[in-house]
Amino acid sequence: MKYVQFVFGVLVVAMLACSAPAPRTGRSGSNNSGSPDASTATAKPVTLVGNLIVYTCFVAGSDEICLMNADGTQQRQLTSDPATDWYAALSPDGQTIVFSSRRAGQFDLYTMDLKGENLKRLTEQRGDNYAPSYSPDGSRIAYVSTITGDQNVWVMNADGSNPVQITSRKSEEYDPTWSPDGRRIAFASSYTGTNELYVVDADGTNLVQVTTGSEMRDGGRNDWSPDGQALAIYAGQPGDKNIFLIPISCIDSGPCDASKFTRLTSGGNAKAPSFSPDGAWIAFAGGPTKNNDVFIIKLDGTGLQQLTGGPLSEWQPRWGR
Repeated sequence: MKYVQFVFGVLVVAMLACSAPAPRTGRSGSNNSGSPDASTATAKPVTLVGNLIVYTCFVAGSDEICLMNADGTQQRQLTSDPATDWYAALSPDGQTIVFSSRRAGQFDLYTMDLKGENLKRLTEQRGDNYAPSYSPDGSRIAYVSTITGDQNVWVMNADGSNPVQITSRKSEEYDPTWSPDGRRIAFASSYTGTNELYVVDADGTNLVQVTTGSEMRDGGRNDWSPDGQALAIYAGQPGDKNIFLIPISCIDSGPCDASKFTRLTSGGNAKAPSFSPDGAWIAFAGGPTKNNDVFIIKLDGTGLQQLTGGPLSEWQPRWGR
């Protein structure tokens, strides 16, 4: 695993009216002289109080799981293990965190409560397991696994039972996320030689390529808008990633190229987008210093806010649903 430390610059632009481990993926963030000054960010809106964002924090030489309120307050570290803990997601009821950890020698999936207690191991298979994502009703978890030798998408019950392989292609697949209605799963795949976004029904049927020429390198962290009308991804050249919105029509019309994307950031390295539960904000990783930080912006291009600012990296934010 190679982490890529970075700092990035963000220039928020207006959205179009029409309007998202990788296990072998680098760290989400980068440096760029065009980075916005976080000190000019607007005051924290009271509407965010009560929501939670779980994220990866780099502490004492290892990745750990941290949690904070969505306005950046009450930041706290939940895990403390010399092995890697990362790729966390909150359950729909906001009471459980699922994450990937190498504490048992391989990457397996675990759950814990919001205090970092009641740890439960969900997977004990051969191979590594990453990037878990809860279904909207909380009954299932999508994830990627290397148990077959390839890195494919799997789904299991939320208690770890009944794992089912959803994709089986000879490719590397990353970061599955559920559609709001629980019927489909989006993920990135290297099947065509470069990472692109795909959508498949939750039973493994009706596989559709959504993007082409997107430059979704270094993984494919993505997210669905709560209304199901858009997908958020990050893409771009190494060291120069940006956040893009893709209209849901690209699923039905065939793969869309970058001319159909709406870019939300400009310059630097912005990664790992995650929609707020009301669909009005996107959290992402980046930063105006040499360390990753978690930021949020509104979908109308206003309200840029820096939520974390410690001496080390914070990345892979996932908003509570």
